[in-house]
Amino acid sequence: MEKENEIVTLSDGREITISENDWGMSRKLNRLHDEMEAEIKIADGSTGPMTALESFKISFYPMMAAVVIGEPVMSPEDAFSLPHTDLDNWYMAVWRQNAEWFDDPAPKDFGSELVTLRDGSVVQLAESKGRPSFVLRVAHLEEIGMEHPKEDPEERLFQQVFYPKMAGCIVGDPPEENEMRSWPTAEINKVYEAAKRMNPSWFFVLDAISEQARDAEEKKRE
Repeated sequence: MEKENEIVTLSDGREITISENDWGMSRKLNRLHDEMEAEIKIADGSTGPMTALESFKISFYPMMAAVVIGEPVMSPEDAFSLPHTDLDNWYMAVWRQNAEWFDDPAPKDFGSELVTLRDGSVVQLAESKGRPSFVLRVAHLEEIGMEHPKEDPEERLFQQVFYPKMAGCIVGDPPEENEMRSWPTAEINKVYEAAKRMNPSWFFVLDAISEQARDAEEKKRE
């Protein structure tokens, strides 16, 4: 019985063939995941927050590499260095050919929402649906926040926790962290609520943090 496959053309003209998985590929997926975990020492809990590259190695590379046929698959570092649009196309081909590895069928389109700010500027936010271009941007912004933390704890909370999630689903170049943090709260909330509608799973922890902050503020007023 023939397996289905799909050719993905990268932005530099190279082609990679993505196959429907078989027994060997399924085993390769597990092996690659174990290798990536061991490499960044997640298995024994001796690592801190993951970098964007480490996040890619754990969350994306094993399934993307496991079903490449023909040419030798590129290393995780070389794959990570590809334009994010290439990674999205590769990842979506894997999803289409290997639906049983995912919770839902591969989406044919992605939702988006336009937010108009009071100065007339418009910000577009989009659904991630797990695409590398969005997930890795969040990881990269979190990494920057960890490497260059703000001294003030409240500013650091926005920099490391809230800003990456909001900026991570903005289409195009997002506002700088310092700029967004200086906006009126009502304007920040417009982006926050739209980002949460687009990618609700990103915001479970943030909602808990916000709830704790509200509870603490109410206790102060008692």
